[in-house]
Amino acid sequence: MATLFAVGVGPGDPELLTRKAERVLRRVDVVLAPVSNPAEASVALATVREFLDEGRQEVVVHQFPMTSDTSRLTLAWQEAAGLIAARIAAGKDVALANKESLVVAGSLLTALARPYSFPSTISAPYGSCVQPSPGGTTSPCAFSAMVGPMP
Repeated sequence: MATLFAVGVGPGDPELLTRKAERVLRRVDVVLAPVSNPAEASVALATVREFLDEGRQEVVVHQFPMTSDTSRLTLAWQEAAGLIAARIAAGKDVALANKESLVVAGSLLTALARPYSFPSTISAPYGSCVQPSPGGTTSPCAFSAMVGPMP
């Protein structure tokens, strides 16, 4: 059963990630890392890169624009939700590596919920993940890796 993990990368120092986060990052099939400007490097990806096997794992860098333009934001969230939903549906475990995982995961789960009928509840402080059940429906489950200080 495929799972979406939220892995917070804290202030961007790989030595501050927990051992659990490292295990999740090494195990998943896909790592999604945000970048606000496509011309720049992803801070989240730079933080977790040493734990990845880029020969085996798919690494997706997706733009999450820093803007107040809701149409651009909505499009970015819908695209990210589609990227994740397609990989989850294919049975792949996905890690969302981000500095503020609960903030991003909450918006991302909401975007996932709209077109794909996934649950969109967030239970702070641990969040939720999307995990398909055997009958083809989905059910919420606790994030398996939450790392780093919460702002």
